[in-house]
Amino acid sequence: MPRTPPPGQRIDCAFLRAHGINGVRVIGEDVRRLTGTLPAAVRGAVLCAR
Repeated sequence: MPRTPPPGQRIDCAFLRAHGINGVRVIGEDVRRLTGTLPAAVRGAVLCAR
């Protein structure tokens, strides 16, 4: 997972899928807020899976 997004882009599920990443398991905190406006994902959750 990139720490900083490329200029003019945001790291979200669409960005990850465009780069071949189809599922991210939360092992710490959902600091990228990939769940959107929902509460942050819990440890062990899989985000951005198709």
